[in-house]
Amino acid sequence: MFRLRAYGGLTLERDGAPYAGPAAQRRRLAVLAMIAASDTGVSRERLADYLWPDADHARGRHSLDDALSGLRRELRSDELFVGVATLRLNAEALGCDLADEAAALAAGEYERAAVLYVGPFLDGFYVPGVADFEQWVETERSQRARAHAHMLEGLAAEAAARNDPVAATRWWQRRVALDPLDTPATVGLLGALAAAGNPAEALRLARVHEALVRQELDANPGAEWIAVVDRLRAQLARPRASVTATSRSISVADGAPASVPAVISSAADEGHRTTAPSTLPSTHRRWQTRPVIAAALLILAALTSYNVWTRRRPLLQSASAASRSGVPVGRASVAVLPFANTSGDPADEHFSDGLTDELIGALSKVPGLKVTGHTSAFALKGRGLAVRTIADTLGVTTVLEGSVRRVGDRLKVTAQLVSADDNGVLWSEAYDRNLQDVFTVQEEIARAIVGALSPTLRGRVSPIGAIQPRDLATYELYLEGRYFVGRRTSGDLHRAADYFEQAVARDPAYAQAYAGLADAHMLLVLLADGPPREDVPLARAAAETAIRLDSTLAEAHATLGNIREAFDWDPHGADQESARAIALDPSYATARLYRGINLLNRGRFEDAVGELTRARTLDPLSAPVRMQLGRAYVSAHRPDEAIPILLTAVELNPQFAAAHVQLGEAYLQRGKSAEALAAFRRAVALSGARDSANLAYALALTGERGAAQAVLGALLAAPQRSYLPPVPMAKAYAALHDEDAAFAWLERGYGERAAQMRTIKVTPGFDPLHADRRWVPLLRRIGLEP
Repeated sequence: MFRLRAYGGLTLERDGAPYAGPAAQRRRLAVLAMIAASDTGVSRERLADYLWPDADHARGRHSLDDALSGLRRELRSDELFVGVATLRLNAEALGCDLADEAAALAAGEYERAAVLYVGPFLDGFYVPGVADFEQWVETERSQRARAHAHMLEGLAAEAAARNDPVAATRWWQRRVALDPLDTPATVGLLGALAAAGNPAEALRLARVHEALVRQELDANPGAEWIAVVDRLRAQLARPRASVTATSRSISVADGAPASVPAVISSAADEGHRTTAPSTLPSTHRRWQTRPVIAAALLILAALTSYNVWTRRRPLLQSASAASRSGVPVGRASVAVLPFANTSGDPADEHFSDGLTDELIGALSKVPGLKVTGHTSAFALKGRGLAVRTIADTLGVTTVLEGSVRRVGDRLKVTAQLVSADDNGVLWSEAYDRNLQDVFTVQEEIARAIVGALSPTLRGRVSPIGAIQPRDLATYELYLEGRYFVGRRTSGDLHRAADYFEQAVARDPAYAQAYAGLADAHMLLVLLADGPPREDVPLARAAAETAIRLDSTLAEAHATLGNIREAFDWDPHGADQESARAIALDPSYATARLYRGINLLNRGRFEDAVGELTRARTLDPLSAPVRMQLGRAYVSAHRPDEAIPILLTAVELNPQFAAAHVQLGEAYLQRGKSAEALAAFRRAVALSGARDSANLAYALALTGERGAAQAVLGALLAAPQRSYLPPVPMAKAYAALHDEDAAFAWLERGYGERAAQMRTIKVTPGFDPLHADRRWVPLLRRIGLEP
């Protein structure tokens, strides 16, 4: 069965998996979208004019007829369209989320309709050179977003009327997610939170909203806002028992949908009095271009929700203690923001980013100094946020910012260290040097920062180690590799590996380049389904070479520890490498992330969450850290704790397929089938075969066995198919109660040393296999105790 999905993108699926045939060509998909979006039908003339604007009337109609014929042939239905001059989509021939939404609305099933809206209409889809179609998409997207917003407001009002503040909070969360700058909608969410017995959370959100409106709109929320905030303060002033005795605490991320960002509040209630702006412009399209701002400014809700739940239950007490007050601020702490590239040439971006990375690395080795991780620092790149907002977001007391300009063989660098408390400049300097002096400049800046912060550093301040000069061309190859590693797609990772290979070919003693090469090959296996037999030996050799050249490289030890755990099945070796990496660089969040994964795979939940929570503190805007923390709760069958954290991971990186998979797992545990399947389908759209198998697993668990079997059959029958990861395939067959097939795939995974094999002990999808006599011997063969 074919199906068209128009919310959150535009994809054509066959039996639940993305379809890549001729029918999925952009212009043919656009034809389907225009017809599917209309209740009354679309004329052939309009389709031809919109999608073939440069053709004359006859050629345009001919191209349209070819497209329609091709669609009928590809989708195997002569009845795909209804009508002759005006066309409508035959819902019996092609399923579509738009038709499902219309049917739900007609039946008065508004909650079901709301769930179907998983993102803006045709989000990210375009057809080059067709301006009229683009304008139609914009209009349709805006109208559907407004209608969805009104529906969410109605559902929230209905929940409040039946005295269900938990549901009202959930619907207002969805509404605010559509436009975080909408003050009336935020007022509704504040009221729902207060009614649910959590005025403190509401007041924190109020402070964030004020800051956000001032930052983004250069305005203030309005007179009504003052009254709302005053009521919240008055409610907080009452005895706490009268507020919380009969209501469970609700956070603004509790049970939120995948599009809801988390929230970050400032450290203190400043009690701003605000006045209304004359107008609040439409923010739908603008906000879509700033997802990282939303995530960065709005992340503490997930932390707060996590605190609420850990206080209610005893599991993993060490983790709850670490995060009880949100993002902690150390006495000596700094965020190194990406230096601005002011050369005017985008090709120099990797150079300014590289300077930032080198400074993060150098400062991270200073004992007692907390340095924000790379991911979180780069998440705020170019956002123009105030220092106070950045500091509150990242949990630091100081911010280093600057610029880099290359002019011929000259290098001009400016840098300043700013205190978050009073916005005062603690240190500043400008450098005008030869380009080859970049390494000296890095060293001087790092030493100056340590000097400025030395009064707050405990104990003896260790000097910054010398930064080894390199051949400039080799160094730039290394920086290019780091740049593409950060982009994380399969193609970019292959490009990164190529740049690192060139760097080590020019300089065989370049330890950092070998460490980067190890990262690239590992990520190709873990994120891009690279065959383990090809990439893992290359990653291992590169990591070991890096350590042999420079035994103080924390990133090389961390990567080698991950290899020891995930592919060598050597927990002792993994522990040794992880401990070494953390000792060398206590601020290196990735080392703690890998250590947390290792502990989780062995079933040591308390220790794992403690380590992952520390990683989150170091790198609060890292989607992988939050995904793994969410996976810990999914593994413990604790979906209420998992969902808010995973929603934040998805918000931080909407392209992160693994976060969507774990979110789907959590929704399955909560019995929310529609939300679960939507999450798994989003993962499929992002990653392909691996998550098609995960989708088959979800379909089987939700009773759609035929669809699950069809997805697996399509994967196995696909000509020239790509590598099929054994673990997700095994999980799908376990859900279908085909234990023999499940163990056959696990045996294949054992033989291949496949990615994720060490996760099977704690993966809920394998629970049905635990009673099988083959389970315990398999665990022991891969170094896990039952």
